[in-house]
Parts: sequence; C-alpha cells; structure tokens
Amino acid sequence: MSASDPFAEHHPAVFLMLLLTGLAAAPGLVLYAFGTGVVLLVRARKATATAAVTWTAAVRSVAALVWAGAVGVYTWGLLHLMFTDDYGKSMACHEIGAEHVVGYDPSFVPLEFGCRLDDGRTVDVIVPDYVNAWAFPLAGCALLLTLLVRSGSRSRSGTEAGAQPAGGGAHEGGAPARKWFACVGVNLLLGVPAVVPVWLLWQFAANWPLAALGWTRGEPTENDGMLPWFLFAGPVVVAFALVWWLVNRAVARRARLRGGPYWAVAAVTVLVPSLASVAVTALL
Repeated sequence: MSASDPFAEHHPAVFLMLLLTGLAAAPGLVLYAFGTGVVLLVRARKATATAAVTWTAAVRSVAALVWAGAVGVYTWGLLHLMFTDDYGKSMACHEIGAEHVVGYDPSFVPLEFGCRLDDGRTVDVIVPDYVNAWAFPLAGCALLLTLLVRSGSRSRSGTEAGAQPAGGGAHEGGAPARKWFACVGVNLLLGVPAVVPVWLLWQFAANWPLAALGWTRGEPTENDGMLPWFLFAGPVVVAFALVWWLVNRAVARRARLRGGPYWAVAAVTVLVPSLASVAVTALL
C-alpha cells in the first residue's frame, strides 16, 4: 500500500508482464513436456536409450509439467484480479463485513489482494486460497526436479567425456525407456486413491501452518485443534505412504532403476491426479 495512495492496486506494468508471461508459458511448458514424452516413447519402442539418458528425459518432462502447474495456478489468480473491476474489489471488501476499509494491501509474492481495515487487520479477498497454497509448493518441486536434471546432465557429460566405450557398449546394462513408463503408470494409478490423503494433508496445512503464515484462511468452525486430525487422518496418511513406498520399492528393484531419480519422479507423478482434480474444480 502506497502512503500517497492507500487504495493503490498491483503495479499495472508488472501485473501485465506476469499475466502475459503466464498465459504464454503454461501451455508452452505443457507442449514441451508432452514433446519430451513422445521422444521417450519413440526411444522405448526402439530400445535405443540408456538408463541415464532415459531418466534425465523423464524427469525433465515431469519438471516441465510441474512448472506448468505452478505457472498456471499463479496465472489463474492473476486472472481473478484482472476480471474484478474497482467496484468488484470494493464490494469484495464489504461482503466480508469490512465496513471501514482504509486502504488496499496488494502483493505479488504471495499473490494477494488485501483489504486494510481501520482496526489494523488486513483481510485477503478475490484471490482463491489455493492459488498460493499450490503455486509456490509446485514451484519448489519443479525447481528441485530442474536441479536434479541439470546435475544428472553434467554427470553424464563428464562420464562420456572421460570414457569412449567400445562399439555397442554404450547400451549394455542400460534400462530401456519403457521401464520408466512402469514408474509413471504405477504412480498415476496410486495417485487416484492418493487424492484422499492429499486432501487430508491439505486440510491440515490450510487450517494450521499455512493459516499461521497468512497464506490461507482457516475454517472458522474448526475449534477442535489438531488432535482429532492426528487421531483419524494421521493413520490414513501413514498407511497410504507405507503402501506407496512398498509398491515403488518393488517396481524400482524389478526395473533396476537408480534410487534418487526414480523416487523423485514417483513422488511428483503420484500427485498428478490430485492436482488435476484441483484444476478441474477451479475451472468449474
């Protein structure tokens, strides 16, 4: 909030730049991810890819999808702001019972539009709670996967520069790309029942830690504390995590895939159905 104009909104130039970037980047990242997946499919049919090349391409494809999710969710929040005019913003502040609004408190990180009240409180409106709750964790996961891909690419380049394998030796011991499809397929299937524990974790995070940070608004009727959540939801989350670990441990051993890259892809892929359900709910 500017001292000269307490009702100043988001900087228009920065807002427009972020909006146009998001509208272009989100579909572009999705196309890139699917393009990488098609290349993997072709290599799988020809069995010409080594394990190192295959897992790098697989993680790169998943990272692009996660980046697309993060950018898409953030852009969705920007669109909420863009389609809300000055009158709509004023009414949004008054609909929450804020009769004495003394200014606005806009923010890009996290993406918020706050109504500053005369009692010193700031109440966020317009931007859905899930925007910040999903966009920034997704961006963190995507950044981790991107760093993992870059690390693997540099390691593979150093190995190739220091050794010249004999004819055909480059493919010996390499896992075909189709083994990675087993990882993705199994975790997409596990992701369907995972919607329940993911939702339970989201309810816990939204009502306590994220609410304490000001990123979400907790349920006003939630007054039982965290103990009931740990007693009833905790066992569900722990049971699913155990099943997920056991299944993926068996798949990784059978496919003879390396631990670190495999578990990174598995952890992100199992969240895809939950993220898809959030996206569908937001669009409906």
